[in-house]
Amino acid sequence: MREEVIEILSSICAGVDFENEDINIAEDLDSVDIIALIEELEDRFNVEITAGEKTEENFESVDALVEMLERLQ
Repeated sequence: MREEVIEILSSICAGVDFENEDINIAEDLDSVDIIALIEELEDRFNVEITAGEKTEENFESVDALVEMLERLQ
């Protein structure tokens, strides 16, 4: 699942090293990219990311995204 999340992120924002643990996705992507990310994650993993899940903590890293997705499945 982690690799799929990185693949999605890379397709939305090419050239960013999402393997880098210092990257904060919530801060480094603009709002349009975040919306595209949410749509892609919902489609790929067949989940609904509710308003309550759209927190900076859930979108700060690849691992945080994976944890959120695992909770929602």
